[in-house]
Amino acid sequence: MLAEDAAQHQAEALTARAVEAEQAGKTSVARLYYEQAARRLTGAQREELLARARALQRARPASRTAAVR
Repeated sequence: MLAEDAAQHQAEALTARAVEAEQAGKTSVARLYYEQAARRLTGAQREELLARARALQRARPASRTAAVR
């Protein structure tokens, strides 16, 4: 039970950081925090965070690393 409480607390802290990053326009950072939080959870909470991470991935603009010749 203590390990579950610790995991829940860590997930909450990571989710808060994800929201802050998302609001600051740092969608890649936010996505990583959502994924990290999801790894500490199970069930519906986990799926919700993974869905938010996927949504940020889809909303991300195309990469600017095209080869320049």
